Amino acid sequence: PDGTLPILFASPKSDFLNDAPLVVVTAANAWSTSGLAMLLFAAALRQVPGDILEAATLENANGVQRFARITLPLLKPTIVTTTLLITLLTLGNFTLIYLMTGGGPGTATTILPVYSYQEAFTFNRLAYGALIGDVMVIIATIFSALYVHFSRDRV
Repeated sequence: PDGTLPILFASPKSDFLNDAPLVVVTAANAWSTSGLAMLLFAAALRQVPGDILEAATLENANGVQRFARITLPLLKPTIVTTTLLITLLTLGNFTLIYLMTGGGPGTATTILPVYSYQEAFTFNRLAYGALIGDVMVIIATIFSALYVHFSRDRV
């Protein structure tokens, strides 16, 4: 309750991590992965050829048209790759959630990696914890296959 977030919101006696733990953890996860996304998009935007954008400007294309018809299609591989990476990082984000909440209060923020850890090391069911890890790998594989399938160019 005496943390930085309640002071910033001028509510020093409220405990956001206890009142809305999933919202706080989700915001922290978005903050922690936004740097990677910005870095990838900055690199991709540098690869957009300036002469194509200049030609579109000479053809009287406005900024929205240049973005929608030139920049965005050229960024499609980066969008797909970044979405896949952020999804996989979020799916396996054990450290952030375990350090912030330990999966609590109750089971409010118990995601698969935290649940796997609790089953294996708290309740001493190592095989079940390992099985949950295998299921996470299968889920990640399914997400990856879906991203690859939907990112292909349709002819």
